[in-house]
Parts: sequence; C-alpha cells; structure tokens
Amino acid sequence: MEDKRKAHPNAYMPWTEQDEQDLAARCAQGASLAQLAREFGRNEGAIASRLMKIGRL
Repeated sequence: MEDKRKAHPNAYMPWTEQDEQDLAARCAQGASLAQLAREFGRNEGAIASRLMKIGRL
C-alpha cells in the first residue's frame, strides 16, 4: 500500500461527501480520468469506480 500511496496519496482512503461532490462537478466540467486521478490523488480505476457508484459514468 505504501508504494501505491507514493504515486497516489489518497489510495485506499475513504471518500468524503465533499470529495464526491467535487468529483461530480469536475466530471461535469469535462475533466478526463487522468486529470481527475491527479487532482484527487487516486488512480484512474478508483476514479472510474467512484464515478460509476455516484451515477456519473
């Protein structure tokens, strides 16, 4: 897990409501998965999974 956190600081951290709202807003603005991954400190798979969970993908 430490290795993943070097590249993605928020890997395996719980998502907050605010994180989800911010993610949904950035997605609506047209941000790519790569951009969102960098902004949220998570990998693209985690971003895609969360977008599906909140109904944005």
